[in-house]
Amino acid sequence: MRNFFDVTATPLDPKFNAIHSLAKAAAERTLERFNTPNWDNTRNLLVQNTGYDPIGDWVWSERNMNSVDVRLKLNEILRVRHSFAHGFSIPAYSWTQSPTGKIRLTAKAIKDVDEFCRHLVTVTDLGMKQQIKTNYGIIVSW
Repeated sequence: MRNFFDVTATPLDPKFNAIHSLAKAAAERTLERFNTPNWDNTRNLLVQNTGYDPIGDWVWSERNMNSVDVRLKLNEILRVRHSFAHGFSIPAYSWTQSPTGKIRLTAKAIKDVDEFCRHLVTVTDLGMKQQIKTNYGIIVSW
């Protein structure tokens, strides 16, 4: 979100810059209060503050994951993260259970989560770049 505001700034256009500065400050306040990450809250944060809706980009075709699958997986990952952050037991998901039913995180599960998150970051960056190019005519280099 911060990258969006950095690349869309036009300080030489005082009227646009005034509105842009207000929007950026409001987005920063929203980001400071962003303490319950999940699929819905993350999507809403992007839509409301940048106009970019990632829903069409948040799929993972290579892993046969449609937007519903991605939504479920991201929410599971964030619930596990929440459990760690607050000292709760790890929730039971297919990827947090051993074949015997023991709840644990394996190196494979962590690797899969890392790949999933990297994929989401990549497709979100690409989608945001396209949004900026389409709406602002700016080619982004990140």
